[in-house]
Amino acid sequence: MSHPGEQAAGRSCQPGLLAALMAAVRPEFRGDVLSFPASDPVFGGPACKVCGCQRPARNRGLCWGHHGRWYDQGRPELEEFAATTSPRWRLQEPSSCCRAGGCR
Repeated sequence: MSHPGEQAAGRSCQPGLLAALMAAVRPEFRGDVLSFPASDPVFGGPACKVCGCQRPARNRGLCWGHHGRWYDQGRPELEEFAATTSPRWRLQEPSSCCRAGGCR
Protein backbone atom coordinates (compact mmCIF):
# COMPACT_ATOMS: atom_id res chain seq x y z
CA MET A 1 0.00 0.00 0.00
CA SER A 2 1.42 3.39 -0.89
CA HIS A 3 1.40 6.43 1.29
CA PRO A 4 -0.09 9.73 0.16
CA GLY A 5 2.34 11.62 -2.06
CA GLU A 6 4.21 8.50 -3.23
CA GLN A 7 4.16 7.57 -6.89
CA ALA A 8 4.57 4.25 -8.66
CA ALA A 9 8.03 2.66 -8.64
CA GLY A 10 10.38 4.04 -11.29
CA ARG A 11 8.87 7.51 -11.28
CA SER A 12 10.31 10.61 -9.73
CA CYS A 13 8.72 11.72 -6.48
CA GLN A 14 9.04 15.32 -7.57
CA PRO A 15 8.05 16.57 -11.00
CA GLY A 16 10.89 18.18 -12.91
CA LEU A 17 13.65 16.59 -10.80
CA LEU A 18 15.66 15.52 -13.85
CA ALA A 19 15.32 18.99 -15.38
CA ALA A 20 16.50 20.56 -12.13
CA LEU A 21 19.47 18.18 -11.99
CA MET A 22 20.44 18.93 -15.59
CA ALA A 23 20.21 22.65 -14.92
CA ALA A 24 22.53 22.28 -11.91
CA VAL A 25 25.17 20.05 -13.54
CA ARG A 26 27.59 21.65 -15.99
CA PRO A 27 27.64 20.10 -19.51
CA GLU A 28 31.19 18.72 -19.15
CA PHE A 29 29.98 16.52 -16.25
CA ARG A 30 26.95 15.04 -18.02
CA GLY A 31 28.69 12.41 -20.16
CA ASP A 32 28.95 8.70 -19.49
CA VAL A 33 32.76 8.86 -19.56
CA LEU A 34 34.50 11.84 -18.04
CA SER A 35 38.07 12.72 -18.95
CA PHE A 36 40.11 15.67 -17.81
CA PRO A 37 43.47 17.04 -18.91
CA ALA A 38 46.36 16.58 -16.51
CA SER A 39 46.36 20.36 -16.04
CA ASP A 40 42.79 20.41 -14.64
CA PRO A 41 43.02 22.21 -11.27
CA VAL A 42 40.65 19.75 -9.51
CA PHE A 43 40.93 16.39 -11.26
CA GLY A 44 44.40 16.77 -12.70
CA GLY A 45 47.78 17.51 -11.30
CA PRO A 46 51.32 17.69 -12.53
CA ALA A 47 52.05 15.39 -15.46
CA CYS A 48 53.63 11.99 -14.86
CA LYS A 49 57.46 12.07 -14.79
CA VAL A 50 57.63 9.52 -17.62
CA CYS A 51 58.58 11.37 -20.79
CA GLY A 52 55.60 11.44 -23.16
CA CYS A 53 53.01 10.43 -20.55
CA GLN A 54 50.29 13.03 -20.21
CA ARG A 55 48.36 11.41 -17.35
CA PRO A 56 48.39 13.17 -13.97
CA ALA A 57 50.95 12.11 -11.39
CA ARG A 58 49.42 10.51 -8.33
CA ASN A 59 52.26 8.85 -6.41
CA ARG A 60 55.99 9.59 -6.40
CA GLY A 61 55.51 11.79 -9.47
CA LEU A 62 54.08 8.92 -11.54
CA CYS A 63 50.59 8.21 -12.82
CA TRP A 64 48.90 5.12 -11.36
CA GLY A 65 49.87 2.98 -14.37
CA HIS A 66 53.54 3.90 -14.30
CA HIS A 67 53.68 3.68 -10.53
CA GLY A 68 52.41 0.09 -10.78
CA ARG A 69 54.99 -0.71 -13.46
CA TRP A 70 57.77 0.87 -11.36
CA TYR A 71 56.70 -1.16 -8.32
CA ASP A 72 56.42 -4.41 -10.33
CA GLN A 73 59.96 -3.87 -11.62
CA GLY A 74 61.33 -3.83 -8.06
CA ARG A 75 61.22 -0.05 -7.52
CA PRO A 76 64.36 0.91 -9.47
CA GLU A 77 65.87 4.39 -9.19
CA LEU A 78 62.90 6.63 -9.99
CA GLU A 79 64.55 9.15 -12.32
CA GLU A 80 66.17 6.42 -14.41
CA PHE A 81 62.89 4.50 -14.59
CA ALA A 82 61.01 7.62 -15.71
CA ALA A 83 63.60 8.33 -18.40
CA THR A 84 63.70 4.80 -19.82
CA THR A 85 60.19 3.30 -19.55
CA SER A 86 57.58 3.51 -22.29
CA PRO A 87 54.87 6.16 -21.91
CA ARG A 88 52.32 3.69 -23.29
CA TRP A 89 49.78 1.88 -21.13
CA ARG A 90 50.37 -1.81 -20.48
CA LEU A 91 47.45 -2.76 -22.71
CA GLN A 92 49.03 -0.76 -25.54
CA GLU A 93 52.26 -2.73 -25.28
CA PRO A 94 52.63 -5.85 -27.43
CA SER A 95 52.44 -9.07 -25.45
CA SER A 96 55.80 -10.80 -25.27
CA CYS A 97 54.25 -14.26 -24.82
CA CYS A 98 51.59 -14.30 -27.56
CA ARG A 99 52.56 -15.16 -31.13
CA ALA A 100 49.27 -14.11 -32.75
CA GLY A 101 49.69 -11.12 -35.03
CA GLY A 102 48.20 -7.93 -33.64
CA CYS A 103 47.55 -9.46 -30.22
CA ARG A 104 47.74 -7.08 -27.31
